[in-house]
Amino acid sequence: MDSRMSAISFCYIKSGFVIAADGLSRTLDSATGTYRPNGDKHQKIYPLLGSGRILAYGMMGEAVASEDNSFNLKAEIDRQQKRLATKQFPNLRDYLGAIGIKLRKAYEKATKTCLDYKPPPDAQDEYDRLLARVIAVGYVAAKPSCVQAEFFFEDKGRVELRVTTVPLRPGIPALAAPRAIPGIIDTDPRFEEYRLPFGPDISLEDARALIKRRLEACATPLAAEIEPLCSGIGGHIHIAAVTPSGFDWLEAPVTAD
Repeated sequence: MDSRMSAISFCYIKSGFVIAADGLSRTLDSATGTYRPNGDKHQKIYPLLGSGRILAYGMMGEAVASEDNSFNLKAEIDRQQKRLATKQFPNLRDYLGAIGIKLRKAYEKATKTCLDYKPPPDAQDEYDRLLARVIAVGYVAAKPSCVQAEFFFEDKGRVELRVTTVPLRPGIPALAAPRAIPGIIDTDPRFEEYRLPFGPDISLEDARALIKRRLEACATPLAAEIEPLCSGIGGHIHIAAVTPSGFDWLEAPVTAD
């Protein structure tokens, strides 16, 4: 799954967080340089629980994968989650940063041994060097927060890690999608039908509908016409809620046929 061919949206509200992702997956064929379909029920949202932590994370770029499948980002995150399960952290940035450091090392090891990753020949900017993005939302030590970890390919197999705290804006939806598409969806009149009302007092159900509609906008032919990477967005949308009392599916992932 190309890390750039996904869409994740979330919204922070009074009762917690709602986070959603599309379910389409495409894999790069290194021999032809083209992407082949890999199912439309791919899970990209997962719970992330532990001592003093109630979190969900969205993952973009699971399979910057080796031919022998010896590297898997989801498996690496699971490994680090178990390693840190009983350790307490004061905030989400420290926790995701601790996971991110290990993930970066795993990426670099995989790059040296089994990955033959290179940025696309038509690379326009650093976005084309993006290996993966992990967006975590929820509660650490009872404090709400959102943090993202990004992994960028560098020369000679090195990988750069960037951990960023995302400001919480109650009732305002956030969208991670290819390049300028989030801003276009918010402003282009052709996407007006995909914009729903929002504000600080929005309900959980309204937030659910709001972020789902934005993901649907990313999967339209119009979005793909504006940004070709959006042609890799679509499939089953799965949505989760994270509150101080726990993680719950609002629309659960479905098992691939």
